[in-house]
Amino acid sequence: MHSDSSGGLQVAAHQTCVVFDKKTGKVAHIHDCITFEGAEIPSKEHVESRAMQLTRQIAATRPGIKLDRLEVLHVKPEELEHVLGPRVDVKTRKLVQAGDMLPPSLKRKKKRALAKAPKSKRARARR
Repeated sequence: MHSDSSGGLQVAAHQTCVVFDKKTGKVAHIHDCITFEGAEIPSKEHVESRAMQLTRQIAATRPGIKLDRLEVLHVKPEELEHVLGPRVDVKTRKLVQAGDMLPPSLKRKKKRALAKAPKSKRARARR
């Protein structure tokens, strides 16, 4: 258990779900459920259901989300701490950075393009 900075409440559980497109690995929604000490910890199924419910609401405003292709992946909250542009590797069902999913041929092309770019562009592209 760890402390929250608001009022000294103790966190009893922190559950995280990633809702993603099972064909592309693109993340549609990341859902965190934080339960404080003294409250009932929801089941994984409940957290998953709520994540899907919110994703359906989001999809109503974002036309690119295909509801029939969504799946949920439970991850440890700390898995998202250092990941920029998270995606799900659909073969391994593991969370990865978006750039890690590029085919090797595209990675080589990107690397060559950066090598040819002026120094200032290379610095911006690596951020």
